[in-house]
Amino acid sequence: MAGKGPDVFIAACYNGEEPPLFKYPDQVMERRTFLPLDDYIKKAQFLEWDKLTPAVMDAGKTEEGQQLLPLTYSMPLTVFRKSDFEHTPSKSLTFFDNAASSDPVSLLSSQVHTESGSFTLDIDRLSAVFLTLADYEAEELDFTEDDLIGVMEALGALEDKNAKGEFEGVPDHYYQNLAVGFNSYPDVKMFEDMYAGIREKESISLFPIYTTQGGYCAEITSFAAINRNTKRADDAFFILDYLLSLECQRSPIYVNLTTEQAIPTHEDAMQKRTSVTTGGSSGHGGWAEWYLKRDAFEELCTLRDNISHARFRTDLDGKLVSLLGKSRLLAGNKEALKKEVHNAYIEMQMMLAES
Repeated sequence: MAGKGPDVFIAACYNGEEPPLFKYPDQVMERRTFLPLDDYIKKAQFLEWDKLTPAVMDAGKTEEGQQLLPLTYSMPLTVFRKSDFEHTPSKSLTFFDNAASSDPVSLLSSQVHTESGSFTLDIDRLSAVFLTLADYEAEELDFTEDDLIGVMEALGALEDKNAKGEFEGVPDHYYQNLAVGFNSYPDVKMFEDMYAGIREKESISLFPIYTTQGGYCAEITSFAAINRNTKRADDAFFILDYLLSLECQRSPIYVNLTTEQAIPTHEDAMQKRTSVTTGGSSGHGGWAEWYLKRDAFEELCTLRDNISHARFRTDLDGKLVSLLGKSRLLAGNKEALKKEVHNAYIEMQMMLAES
């Protein structure tokens, strides 16, 4: 400790379980809580700035410069065998374009019914339909009630079509968050059913959730920063410098931030020669190693090169997930839909105002 408060912050974003240290990181940046880092980054010993995913790192910038250093991020995906389905990521394709297409499976409920039972994978996926959620400085939402109604009506219509069997001809696929180990599962019938039998070594296509504004977003799940009041800025940055290095992002230090949750920001990680540590019962010291085979890694590179925007995951995502999950139930009753949307919208406005 030095000065007022800790020197270094290493923080997880909203995860639906424990309250985050910083409810709305964008808002806290505007309140001059964190030390601008540009001059320190120029003198870094370990991190390689040009190898950190640009769209993700940009989320930690303000007019003063880089304040937050994202450590990990994720996004909801639909995973296909490449031999069955190929997709070129787009910065212009919209949610409504996808909803009107012949294969809108990325927008369907992630509940999977199999011989082994029913499962829900990646339940927080639908908040990604909005590229941005709020202007945190103005404490205003970036979407309207009408925007929400339009999305819910589209989702409800898709679920009705799905219930009628209109999408039964879609190739095998599964839903998952982009995370360390996202394509890996035990050799057990239940998991094979959940993952549509698509094995880890198969060539895959990754399909993101497109937003109403066009393109798709990444959701930052953890970040590091330095207290503006620190008396030991150089020592504090030494820690951040190492945290952003390839060596550190591959190590057990990141296991609780990445395994089945997110991926690290260093773009060289997760190849065979740069495998990352994950939780498991095998491997040195009780850890296991995970990486993507070459063509799957290339698929990931294309996906992240086309990210339109990145934002910090907050409780607004949680509220949206709860609301959008009611789409099919409410889509046939316009008055009930409007009332539910209005109540949720007012609650989200209050969440911002009280922050």
